[in-house]
Amino acid sequence: MKNKKIKVNLSKSLLMEYMYHYTTQKNWERIQASGQLRPVRSIAMGSRIGGDYFSAATRIAYEPAVFGLDTPKPPKWLSYETPYFSRGAACDILTCLLYIRSSHAREPLVLLKIRLLPEDNVQVGDYKQIAGRNTKTFDGKKEAMEGYCGSMTSLKDHFNAASADKRIPEFLCFNDIPLERISCVREIPLKSLEDVIAYVHEDGPEAAAAVTAEDRFFQATRAIRPMR
Repeated sequence: MKNKKIKVNLSKSLLMEYMYHYTTQKNWERIQASGQLRPVRSIAMGSRIGGDYFSAATRIAYEPAVFGLDTPKPPKWLSYETPYFSRGAACDILTCLLYIRSSHAREPLVLLKIRLLPEDNVQVGDYKQIAGRNTKTFDGKKEAMEGYCGSMTSLKDHFNAASADKRIPEFLCFNDIPLERISCVREIPLKSLEDVIAYVHEDGPEAAAAVTAEDRFFQATRAIRPMR
């Protein structure tokens, strides 16, 4: 009985031995040159909402963090569709975010694998709080930020929570990560929406054929951006 309990604890720990982070080719070059990945972006970046609108509990929205996923293509990010990032036509949030990032960067994306340590004190937010709201409006942005910050929990509590299956987890690390804990999984040259769909679904059903044109989702750089 004792051995069985140890195995369960180990399996939960190993689930987050690594997290995955998408960045641009230029950012990856900067990380290698500086020897570390530094938190730069915050939850609130791009929201244009001042800190005075939020309570002390939501000030974490302005703390720079490294945002990551537990796998390169989390099933929950692929199964949850939102119309708010794509001008009314629903698509999964991973496809939306990667396309928005690649179309604005105009350079290949890079998938990084980050080895986590207990002292990283990784926090987990529910991205559904953002994806499920219209962040184009002031009230929508405010509700999204407050909902996301309110959903923030520790890694341990996330895996133990009864509501974990209903969340779309995004993992946040607020400290610098040294280069020796980072490896490049692959470079991803995403030049069009079809490229993004082909990458996202390359291990699953053929989905690219179902897309007739880019404007089914959004018009390149005119897309409604997520909050970061």
